[in-house]
Amino acid sequence: MQTNQNTMSKIRKSTNKELIEELTLINVNGRYDAMIAEAKDNQFHDYKNTKYVCGKIALVNTLASFPELKFIRDEVISGVYDERPDEEDKALMRRELIEDMGEEAAKKMFKQLGL
Repeated sequence: MQTNQNTMSKIRKSTNKELIEELTLINVNGRYDAMIAEAKDNQFHDYKNTKYVCGKIALVNTLASFPELKFIRDEVISGVYDERPDEEDKALMRRELIEDMGEEAAKKMFKQLGL
């Protein structure tokens, strides 16, 4: 059982890829169309979201309206859908840190954050 838990903790899915694929496969009568559209627009993504303070909380709240999607909601809560930043995301984080902290302090943070 320990092996399964370790394997599960390494699984990473993205809200703008795998979530869309999974919802599309089970989207009966367009029931999940709005959620799929928001996922396609990156609104549930950790770094690309522009609509919500926290895209994952918005996704968890949206999924709560669909009891049949509890398995996806549980995965979101457990971190399966925690995206890693791509190069575009890292560049944005660097710019924001420089704006917030100033260049010298931000450069120290870059190393700690792997940016």
